[in-house]
Amino acid sequence: NREGGGGATGLAELTTNDKGDPYSLMIGGLVMIGALKQANSPLSITQATTIATLTSEAEAFVVRADSPFQTIQDVVDAYRADPKSVIFGGGSAGGSDHIVIGQMLKAAGLSPGAMNYIGYAGGGEATAGILSGAVQVGVSGVSEFAGQVESGEMRLLAVSSKDEIEVGGKPAPTLSGAGIDVDFVNWRAIFAPPGISAADAEGITAFVDRIHSSEQWKALLEQRGWTDDYRTGQDATDFVSEQELQTASTLDELGL
Repeated sequence: NREGGGGATGLAELTTNDKGDPYSLMIGGLVMIGALKQANSPLSITQATTIATLTSEAEAFVVRADSPFQTIQDVVDAYRADPKSVIFGGGSAGGSDHIVIGQMLKAAGLSPGAMNYIGYAGGGEATAGILSGAVQVGVSGVSEFAGQVESGEMRLLAVSSKDEIEVGGKPAPTLSGAGIDVDFVNWRAIFAPPGISAADAEGITAFVDRIHSSEQWKALLEQRGWTDDYRTGQDATDFVSEQELQTASTLDELGL
């Protein structure tokens, strides 16, 4: 586990120290792309060898249980009245959490550029920030907050996917259901270092194929609430390249 820079530290290690080593693998995704773009980093996730996309997951907007915000519309109304009065929190600046808040505000007819956002290095820190009151509205993958929502420590205001999902055994409210036209999911993929042979790439892909088809993996998808979003080979490589371009465009468009 290499913390720092929304994944930049890990990517730097993978593309330099681990170059050509088929036994070093990395999990990364949209969060890393956004963080690298936000930091104007010379690194690109496309420098790594894309093996497979694995999962996608809706983002969850949550508040502490005693928050005055009962619905996502309450958040929108408060932001409209005074943008600085609403403190959002999530993962690294420029990552999926930051982006989906920007999309939500823009879809509600508001300016994302005025957003008061605290970026945390990990989900544990973000959860602590929400529960302590340092953050008024937290955003992360649904699985990150599911336990706190089920225990009653947090209230779920909305999820970012248009497709209905359940959280804690109950249908989750969606942004689109509140009249905010956003359909957004975060994704994760597995990468190998650059410079590995074609034979090694095929071997790693075959290994991941076996895991993906296992009953253990299927059970984990259901347990965590992840959506299976599997691609390999050129399809996976093209998807990651397209997502990098799209994310850069989105960050510019949202003024983030």
